[in-house]
Amino acid sequence: MTTIDGLSWSENRARLRQQAEVLIHEGAASETELTEDLAHYYALYKFAPAAYLVVSRDGRVTESNVAADALCPIASMLFPPMLS
Repeated sequence: MTTIDGLSWSENRARLRQQAEVLIHEGAASETELTEDLAHYYALYKFAPAAYLVVSRDGRVTESNVAADALCPIASMLFPPMLS
């Protein structure tokens, strides 16, 4: 028995499985690329020569970069890094 596209059920299932494997591989590659991009931009922020503070909506400082830590050394003890 064939399906509407002229393939048998087993051929259709094999084709769909192959397409799913391609999508899974592409998704994993995208996730790796996003992780690398995040690490890159985090390093740019963390080691920027200008002092940066991340402030929550309620006005609390939640993170600081190296330059901010140099101005206020206690900041690095209060605000641990996001990435290890």
